[in-house]
Amino acid sequence: GNIAGYEVQYQIAQTLVSKVYLVNQGRDALKLSRARNYGWEQEYLEKVFRNEIRITKELSQYPCFPDFVDSGECEEGLFLVMGMLQGYEMTRYFTRENKKDGFLKNTMTALRNLAVALDTIHLLGILHKDVKRDNVYYNPETYDITLFDFSISCYGEIDEIDGESILYVKENSLRGTPKSMAPEQFKKPIISTQQSDIFSFGVMACYILAE
Repeated sequence: GNIAGYEVQYQIAQTLVSKVYLVNQGRDALKLSRARNYGWEQEYLEKVFRNEIRITKELSQYPCFPDFVDSGECEEGLFLVMGMLQGYEMTRYFTRENKKDGFLKNTMTALRNLAVALDTIHLLGILHKDVKRDNVYYNPETYDITLFDFSISCYGEIDEIDGESILYVKENSLRGTPKSMAPEQFKKPIISTQQSDIFSFGVMACYILAE
């Protein structure tokens, strides 16, 4: 088929609010919003998707993030085109079966690069809010990592707490992956901070090193 002028090879992923297709002879991935399927929630879901487009486009100029290719609106809905990620999800690559010579060194290099990626988005005023192994790609040939999926990410506000600048956002509901979230995100009022992202990073690191 064809979406927004892009020839679709096949569908590679789907969530409740989006579908992802392989396009451009496998070079890129097209993410299509399904907001129009949700009636009264359409406006809110489209606002969230536009926010994802904005964040993806801004981050694409930095290492460790997907390449931004295109975005817009077509007959089927809003869409975002990104460069196809190279490598494997960390969930699939950093497993007990792959533990061999150099595993610890490669793991620490990948985690160090991910920490730099998180520092980059926080300096830009962005909270990821869903840092986990499924949202990080690792290329074992280049040792590069790619942090992706900004579907619930957002721009935060800065406040001074005990003399320290904190990046935060107040939430109306719990959003993210519960097993990776910081304890304070389960309290009301629900507040996500850069420390919440760092906590999730720590949880991911523990999973990988203890696998």
